[in-house]
Amino acid sequence: MLCPGDYATMIRSKDHSFDLRKTLARFSLQNGTRAAARAFAVSRNTVRKWRRRFKALGLAGLQGRSTRPKRSPNKVSRQVERTVLEARARSGFGAARLVEEFDLPCGSSATRRILRHYRLTRKPRKQHQKKNDLREVKKKYAPFQRLQMDLKHLKDQPYYLPQARLLGLPLYQYTIRDVRSGAMWISFATECAAVYAELTIRRLLGHLRANGADLKLTVVKSDNGSEFKGHQLHFDARDFADAVRDCGADHRFNPPSCPNANADVESSHSRIEPEFYDRANFLNTDDFLATAYQYQTYWNLGRPNRYKNNLTPWEIIHALKPNILPQTLLLPPALLDTLHRQLLHPQGVGHYVPPPPGSGSRSRGQPAPDPAAETSGGRSVFHPCHRREGRNNSRRRPPASGAGP
Repeated sequence: MLCPGDYATMIRSKDHSFDLRKTLARFSLQNGTRAAARAFAVSRNTVRKWRRRFKALGLAGLQGRSTRPKRSPNKVSRQVERTVLEARARSGFGAARLVEEFDLPCGSSATRRILRHYRLTRKPRKQHQKKNDLREVKKKYAPFQRLQMDLKHLKDQPYYLPQARLLGLPLYQYTIRDVRSGAMWISFATECAAVYAELTIRRLLGHLRANGADLKLTVVKSDNGSEFKGHQLHFDARDFADAVRDCGADHRFNPPSCPNANADVESSHSRIEPEFYDRANFLNTDDFLATAYQYQTYWNLGRPNRYKNNLTPWEIIHALKPNILPQTLLLPPALLDTLHRQLLHPQGVGHYVPPPPGSGSRSRGQPAPDPAAETSGGRSVFHPCHRREGRNNSRRRPPASGAGP
């Protein structure tokens, strides 16, 4: 039996429960409680409740009311909520990592509920993103067998850009990431140019070879951007691919219109924004490079990756290749403009950049740095929050007037 009422009106309504209650209340006023209960297949007490609210408050009385309890003994206190929000504001970490790094007095589930209540969580991943995940394939790679390289523009960072304009900091980040371990190496430049991409890859591959890495099976993947000369139909003898081959590795371009092919390096870009660029203050260019080196060291030695069995990049590399030394992951970020001027050919022809002498890395005969100075319990003790606490709290952000993107 269909309930009485205008079906066309109810089906077009955005709130079906409200329209049903309104029809129920009006029907009971005309036909009585028992007739309404039989017609709508509800109890007489339900009919009396909505009719009583309709008489007292009108249509407002037919709105749904919250069933939230007035008191919840197991709910976390406001002080714990403030602690979670402060830790989130300082680090940008997720719920599980907040509990691990800050030793919060609540579990990851409670932390996740707090972040969800204040709308600080990310949107859930789509099904097609999960299907295209290649984690099982990536686990079969050896360390340094697959390297992904990409360029990150820093002009869209709202907190970093005013500092960059005030202090003359670089606006481009050249990133290389190892697919198997997740290790990351970064360098910076003031321009988007192919010469800086060549210099970046030559510097890293020379550093890996000097520290015992075998580059025979290494493949460097990049997109088709102009910095990698992917826009040219006819390559000359000095393009980015030849620079990679000169170092003993191979190069491949990603398929066109396939952003997932560079997912590893792109994911590192999505994490470095909230954890580094959105919360770090700098004094000058040297301080910027030092802070970036600290974050890169934390990423490679102390930041566990939950998608890689909660292991750090160094733990993965050390388990698969025990002969690799820790300084392989400690190549400091460089300002490519300065490095290029130092290595520029005397005749001024600076497109082809030869490998830098020594490539800034330690030879195997030199003493390795003490890992205890960099790690604590096998993992780095640095993260962006430590950096922020160690700075002078009286310093404020640079004025944003006239410095917006």
